[in-house]
Amino acid sequence: MNKLLKDADKNKAVSTEKVNILQEKIVQSERVLHSLSQELAYLKKDISDNESRIAELEKRKESLLGMYANLVYETWKKRDKIDKLMFIFSSSDFNQAYNRFRYFQQIQDYSKRQLKLIEQVNDSLNIRNNELNHLVAQKNDLMVTINTKNREL
Repeated sequence: MNKLLKDADKNKAVSTEKVNILQEKIVQSERVLHSLSQELAYLKKDISDNESRIAELEKRKESLLGMYANLVYETWKKRDKIDKLMFIFSSSDFNQAYNRFRYFQQIQDYSKRQLKLIEQVNDSLNIRNNELNHLVAQKNDLMVTINTKNREL
């Protein structure tokens, strides 16, 4: 009878130890899940910020395209190259003529550079968003895996 009581106490101690270990595993898993949830929140905020920047850049791009279209339209309206040449050649000296010629070139170059810059920034933000979305997917998969293991415990 004493032996049975000792065996029962021993089994009870082993069972209690197993329960404690399982509870500790669950607590650790919950900590990991909480940490992952925070990381996901930060990633989603980064994605939201990037999307806002992309939208802002798109508006700026549209504005620049509108300005460029207006410039092209105005140039087309005055498409007679003689007008442009008249403007250049009506200068009082060679230096002023050269500056007027450079002015036309600079307007065109500036518009092209601005559009290219906006497209580059837009592309880099889209790439970063894709990376962040990939991280979010990985974290979600990890959370599902941990939740599944917790249920098994």
